[in-house]
Amino acid sequence: MWRVLLTGGLCSGKSTVAGWLGAMGVPVLDADAIGHEFLAAGTPTAAALVNAFGPAILESDGAVNRAALARLAFADPAATRVLNAVLHPPIQAEIDRRLAELEKAGQPLAVVEAAVALEAGSARRYDRVVVVTCDREQKIQRFLARGRGTRAEAEARLAAQWPDKQKARHADFIIDNSGPLEATRHQVRDLFSELRSLAVGH
Repeated sequence: MWRVLLTGGLCSGKSTVAGWLGAMGVPVLDADAIGHEFLAAGTPTAAALVNAFGPAILESDGAVNRAALARLAFADPAATRVLNAVLHPPIQAEIDRRLAELEKAGQPLAVVEAAVALEAGSARRYDRVVVVTCDREQKIQRFLARGRGTRAEAEARLAAQWPDKQKARHADFIIDNSGPLEATRHQVRDLFSELRSLAVGH
C-alpha cells in the first residue's frame, strides 16, 4: 500500500485538500483528530501534559483544553519540544496501527494529514510527500477568520513550524493554495490521478 503524507503550515488548506481526496475515495487519516483522542480525560497522555504544563490546561471534566495547551506549548521552542515529545509517539503509533488495518483490508493507497510530520522526522515513513502552501499572511488571516486565536498566537504557531520553502524541499508534490479555490481543486484532481496511477502500478 502506498502511504502518502499530506502536510503544510498553519491554515494552509491541508484539511480542504484532504476532504477532496477523501471524497474521491482515498482513505485519509487526520493526525490532529487522532491527537484529540489522546486529550480526553483520564488518558496517560493527558496526565503527561498536565505534568508538563500544569492543571490550568484542563477543562472542568478533566479533558485537555486545546486552546489553553496551545497558548503554553507555542510560547517558546522549549515548550513546543515538550509538547511534541509527549504527543507524537502515541499519535504515530495509532497512525501506524490504522495504516496496517487499511493495508490488510487491501487498500492500495492511504493519505495521512499531519501538520508537523516533517519537523518530527516522520517523512521516511511515507512513500510520497504532498505539501500544501500559501502565503504567510493568508495563513494568519485564515487563522483569525476562524476565531482560533490572536495574531500573536498565529505567529507563535508559525514560528514552531518549518516555513513553506523548507517543507517544499521534502515534497514530491506541491499544492499551491494561495489562489482561487477552483485552481486548488484542479491541482488536487491532478494529484489524485498521479497517486492512483502510482498505487495501481505498485
